[in-house]
Amino acid sequence: MYVYLGSSSGLVTTPATTIVSPFPGNSNFGGMVTMGDLNGDGYTDFSGTSGGYVVSTCSIAVFLGSSSGIPATPASTIRDSADGAWNGFGKTASGDVNGDGYADMIVGVNGYNTDTGRVYVYRGTATGLSSTPATTLDGPYGTHSNWGIRVASMWDVLAPGHGDVQVRSPFALYGQGWLRGLRTQRRL
Repeated sequence: MYVYLGSSSGLVTTPATTIVSPFPGNSNFGGMVTMGDLNGDGYTDFSGTSGGYVVSTCSIAVFLGSSSGIPATPASTIRDSADGAWNGFGKTASGDVNGDGYADMIVGVNGYNTDTGRVYVYRGTATGLSSTPATTLDGPYGTHSNWGIRVASMWDVLAPGHGDVQVRSPFALYGQGWLRGLRTQRRL
């Protein structure tokens, strides 16, 4: 992956940072990229996912931004080897779902459990992203519904001070698809 910086005259055409996949083998690193201030320091952090048909576990690498830019080495990585994860881990979004001032990461795993799907919420902290999920949500629609194929953070719909989450399940309800907004009235 390449990081290009903006300037007053537009985009600088030489990459400021070149990031080589931190995962061995053909990892398809950079398939999904998510940005947000995970550690609350005022600088944009980002994550890059790996995964595909060649590897059996998929991973997310987290890079913490600073005044000197984005480093080429991740601050942390998250690996998942759950059933079917290789076929869908790493659909990510960020937003502050618990209102603590740190961006949290929402991860969709649509290939979990015969494509039933699963969504994880990892909390942002002062030191970066937590290594274990704070919340795990299993798909409510059964096999082959691909719940979590897309996830997105939403504005605070009910205004209690917490960001909300949107989860897509394209094959739920006999192939008609389903888009579910999860309101975070409770702490995720």
